[in-house]
Amino acid sequence: MNNPLRPVLDRIARGFTVPQKIGLTILGLLWVVSPLDGDFIPLLGWIDDGVVLALIPRIWMAPTLPRPGTTPSARPGSVGNVLRRSANEFVKGFKEGRAQG
Repeated sequence: MNNPLRPVLDRIARGFTVPQKIGLTILGLLWVVSPLDGDFIPLLGWIDDGVVLALIPRIWMAPTLPRPGTTPSARPGSVGNVLRRSANEFVKGFKEGRAQG
């Protein structure tokens, strides 16, 4: 049996940019509070709202992709560059301390 949510879950596994995550969260919350999404049908309205609310945390736990046209390593203040610079300084200081001692 095919899972009808498989395409959605596959897209979530690939990841989103931060603006996409924010936009999808806003759309999901608007879907939940909208009276036009099937809430007039007993139980069906609650089920679709529950599915949408369950997908929102998955979207935020998905990998965060860089925005198109930017590379994460090109930004001077990126976390990767800060950690890399700190690690290089640590190794450099460790080698100098070993050479002196």
